[in-house]
Amino acid sequence: MLASVIEHLPITAVAAYERNPRDHDDRQVNKLAGIIRAVGFLVPIVVDHAGIVIAGHGRLAAAKELGLRTVPVIRAGHLSPHQVQAFRLADNRIGELSSWNKTALALEFKALTEAVDLDPDILELTAFETAEIDLHIHSLDEHDSCPDKADTLPEPGPAVSQLGDLWIMGAHRLLCASSLEPHSYDLLLQGHEVRAVWSDPPYNVAVSGHVCGLGQVQHREFAMASGEMSEDEFAGFLASYLALAKQHSLPGSLHYVCMDGPHALELLSAARRVDLRFKVTCTWAKTNAGMGSFYRQQTEFVHVFKNGGDEVPHVNNVQLGKYGRYRTTLWTYAGVNTFRKGRMDDLQAHPTVKPWALVADAIKDCTRVGDSVLDCFCGSGTTLIAAEKARRIGYGIELDPVYVDVAVRRWQALTGQDAAHAQTGQSFAAMQAERCVPPAAATNDAEVRHG
Repeated sequence: MLASVIEHLPITAVAAYERNPRDHDDRQVNKLAGIIRAVGFLVPIVVDHAGIVIAGHGRLAAAKELGLRTVPVIRAGHLSPHQVQAFRLADNRIGELSSWNKTALALEFKALTEAVDLDPDILELTAFETAEIDLHIHSLDEHDSCPDKADTLPEPGPAVSQLGDLWIMGAHRLLCASSLEPHSYDLLLQGHEVRAVWSDPPYNVAVSGHVCGLGQVQHREFAMASGEMSEDEFAGFLASYLALAKQHSLPGSLHYVCMDGPHALELLSAARRVDLRFKVTCTWAKTNAGMGSFYRQQTEFVHVFKNGGDEVPHVNNVQLGKYGRYRTTLWTYAGVNTFRKGRMDDLQAHPTVKPWALVADAIKDCTRVGDSVLDCFCGSGTTLIAAEKARRIGYGIELDPVYVDVAVRRWQALTGQDAAHAQTGQSFAAMQAERCVPPAAATNDAEVRHG
């Protein structure tokens, strides 16, 4: 007679087979425990007539870890001792004889991660690591998207946005305000704490004479820290926003800050002042060199800090390549100075364009799908684009309305969606019409910066 009845036995009445040939390490047992905790004990343990496990040793170990008093079982009393031994081996072996359809698997992950209200913990139920999920989804993106398209900036124009405007961009949020004001973070985040921070603040260097383009593109100066500050003032400027970013980030969060070599000392001083722990400096190696007075510039620096000490872990999706995500401190990506069609348009919209893939890879290193990342100097919206592409949630603050507009238009062009004005509920196009601003394509007066 076939086994068909599920019983609930005291966990003490179920025993592991002493020669079980399948090992279950702590990582697997922890994952099984998490699944049972979240969705219940959906797959019963199979036991023989004496309560010895035939199939389900991992589930039994997970149940013990959870402190369960009873477990669901199916008795396979109809099996002979030899059949029990054979089935015990077969139950473990059969799964090894199948293989993943990688395209179908990637599509499943993509569909799951595109859910607007996705709880990041849901992905834990798949038993896949975040690094593995990201790699599978990226395999689809390699075929259906082009980094140049996502990096292309729309032409800037007269400002639609005004100080205080909050734009809802799908799952993302962008506020036109100062990142030095505590109220900006309260309005943007509404008490939410982010998993990571990426920021590309001004370097306290005048844009004129320092941004390339061979003189073909003229940029206005940044609203803050554009060469007017002393070393102490600039360190104080950096410390002000770093402290606020830390205050609104989770313990263990990583903070990535772009900063040139001459001003690294002020950044390190500012980070130490607010108790952000230095972790590492990464170098962006561009595929083409830019301008320079002695050596041509082909690198930029990204300094990484941690909110908390060694006792507070951070999300680590790299793990020295354990799950296929191999990363070093040398990041090689094309720069805007690569000679391609449209590069001067990008420089006109933003004097120091960074590729979205560079930012996306950084936040993939230290966040889970569905986690949030904050950019305190959002500029042309690269971090929001990176978050969109990486299935993370982006929050941005940008002081200059022109830059805010470029970021909004850039996201709209990528997604085909309309940004909504949080205070009125109107679309970006409707706000443009209401504020009597001509289409951006009709003008070419403004230039955009970091981000």
